Amino acid sequence: MLKIAAILDEARSSYATHNRKLKELSLLRSKSPSPSHFFSAFSKTLTPLFDFHCRLASADRVVSFVSNFAAVADD
Repeated sequence: MLKIAAILDEARSSYATHNRKLKELSLLRSKSPSPSHFFSAFSKTLTPLFDFHCRLASADRVVSFVSNFAAVADD
């Protein structure tokens, strides 16, 4: 979860890092013991991001990053 959180934190700061961070997150997913293990850690890391009451640019960047990650085919 800490590695996923670090990747999301870096993706939050700028759109310029998204391609590199997509590769890192895909690598973490492929090295995960099982898809359900990765998804559990990923969803637990994402949950606090949606506990905000106003629209933030950093939250928009994370949502964009996560949607791009979800659209990337698993190797």
